Amino acid sequence: MLNFSNFQDFIGMNSFYNCFFAFIRFVHLNINNIMLLNAKNMLKGFFWVIAL
Repeated sequence: MLNFSNFQDFIGMNSFYNCFFAFIRFVHLNINNIMLLNAKNMLKGFFWVIAL
């Protein structure tokens, strides 16, 4: 007889890890975009400071 609690735990863990890794991929892409934007803004600020 199949142990349903273990089976459900297995499915639950798989869906949890899939959601977790999807979330990490999403955050990683967003962090890259945010860092690029921040780098551009920091360069602009740097040039403003030099200009002043």
